[in-house]
Amino acid sequence: MSSESKDPLKIIEALEGIIYVKDEEIAGYKSEIALLTEEVKRLNAAYFGRSSERHVDPADPLVDAFDEDKAPDSGTDEDQEDSAEVETITYTRKKKGGVPGRKALPDYLERVRVEYALPESELIAPEGFMFVKIGEVITETLEIIPAKVYVIQHVRFQYACREREEYGVKLAPVPEQVIPKSIANPGLLAHVLVQKYCYHLPLYRQEMIWRDLEVNLPRNTLCGWVLKCAEVLRPLGAVLQKEILKDGYVHADETPVSVLTHKNGKAKTGEAREVKPDDAQVQKAYMWVYLNSFEHLVMYDYHDNRAGACARDYLKDFRGYIQSDAYSGYDALFQNKERISVGCMAHARRKFASIVKVQKKHANGNHALKEIKALYTIEKEIREQKEKDLAAGVPIDYEAIKQKRVKEAAPILCKLKSWMDDLSPKAPPKGLLGKALAYSLNNWAELTCYLKEGYLDIDNNAVENAIRPFAIGRKNWLFCGNDEGARAAALIYSLIESAKANHLKPFEYLKYVLTEVKRTTTEEALLKLLPHYAKLDLSLGLHYKADELL
Repeated sequence: MSSESKDPLKIIEALEGIIYVKDEEIAGYKSEIALLTEEVKRLNAAYFGRSSERHVDPADPLVDAFDEDKAPDSGTDEDQEDSAEVETITYTRKKKGGVPGRKALPDYLERVRVEYALPESELIAPEGFMFVKIGEVITETLEIIPAKVYVIQHVRFQYACREREEYGVKLAPVPEQVIPKSIANPGLLAHVLVQKYCYHLPLYRQEMIWRDLEVNLPRNTLCGWVLKCAEVLRPLGAVLQKEILKDGYVHADETPVSVLTHKNGKAKTGEAREVKPDDAQVQKAYMWVYLNSFEHLVMYDYHDNRAGACARDYLKDFRGYIQSDAYSGYDALFQNKERISVGCMAHARRKFASIVKVQKKHANGNHALKEIKALYTIEKEIREQKEKDLAAGVPIDYEAIKQKRVKEAAPILCKLKSWMDDLSPKAPPKGLLGKALAYSLNNWAELTCYLKEGYLDIDNNAVENAIRPFAIGRKNWLFCGNDEGARAAALIYSLIESAKANHLKPFEYLKYVLTEVKRTTTEEALLKLLPHYAKLDLSLGLHYKADELL
């Protein structure tokens, strides 16, 4: 053994080197364990925790005692007034609601009066006195008559000249059908579309419902009707796209959809079955969704991929503001300097909310949420003022909104940005806090862009809300039968969600459109069929009659 190897100092230095390496390895393991532990907590919170992103002050002593989202609603003063008994001078008492918090039944519903009287034997009091009627107490319950299905017989009279066969026979004309040689009227077609795309009933379930009514409407027939309706409505979709893009401000988002195809490349027809055929496979595709918040119009655009070219092809020559999340597919849109990217504060808030869901009293997470909540408080005041102005018929003052944001929101944002800049170098980049800070700082220009114009929104929730019904339906019908079916679904969802956004009844609106669209030959006439114009004509009967349903 060499003298060098026996040197104690050398041995100590070697051991210190080994200890240093091991310490580095242990620190790395600890960091990885911390990240994995944080991820496990995040996933548990996502699956089993509260889904609300509402900020709750951790200093509140009741924060652990009650879940704010599950607290019982005691009802507003207005609700309690609705439920109270109102006594008239004729001693007639009528319960509008019946129980606290219950809305009164709409006045337009037919009332069937059922009277209850005591027998005469119970109206005789002691000593021969008689009880006499002094009033009545009215309570209301709700009943329903199942769907009424009836057959319309189109009777066409024939005419001929007696003893003049050469003149032939004349036949009275019949209105053109939506689907030629079909038994389906516009009302039936609208019913099928609304049941599937508004109330999420797949066609095979509708087939069973019709069977209970002793009407044979096979699923393949219903599927054929859906596709043909989409073909009839396609010119309206082209006009809707132009309306979406006309105002220089559009919301954009995308959501996945599964499409069924054959392994041999041949598209499968019809609606997806509960059990997939052996020769079929599911392909992941996307619905790109665009929204015009001025006219309350929504449009779904189907593509078999998530490439940014899909949005570029749809927006074409669009100039103005595009509000979206930070998905990189939108980056190519902004190479054109006449397009301006607007970010989504809700996405930034969501990342800090994930931290608080993992650790309720996380100081930095709660601080960020508190500051963002202050921004949304300002937006709530702006929204309430806009609602008052609309109710009073006063035009919305977007310049006043801009000035309010510059005065009140800009200082909060400036302080929040400074705090994030100081904290970011100290936060592990792979942790939830590091990711939340990186998202906000990398997209700060987009997140604060809404300060530039009063008509811009702080977040992209408007289009996300328009996507939510589609996401619910997707859980029911699982996947589209083929690309053609997906494109048909996109168009019908567009019209239904636009109708809902304009407070129109989806069934009545689709029935009206299906009745009129084949008679319409010009783009100007098609434009008048879109929901934001149709709602102006109250005589069409497309609106909800009960205001509380709006």
